[in-house]
Amino acid sequence: VQAYYGWIRDQVADNLPWDKLVYELVTASGSTFENGAANFYALHQSPEEMAETVSQAFMGLSINCAKCHNHPLEKW
Repeated sequence: VQAYYGWIRDQVADNLPWDKLVYELVTASGSTFENGAANFYALHQSPEEMAETVSQAFMGLSINCAKCHNHPLEKW
């Protein structure tokens, strides 16, 4: 967990743009000790959990309802 928070702190301190930070976070691979961003997968095991977290944290949108309900205005 320290590697994860350290990685985030370093990216913010380096003024990394949000789009690049999110890209690196979501596409991280390798050792969780060597690559702090890879710990995101340890926290969010399923793609559904990852999508919920990313949309809430970086887009300000909650998609929790989509797990059980269709959007009322969409014609799917």
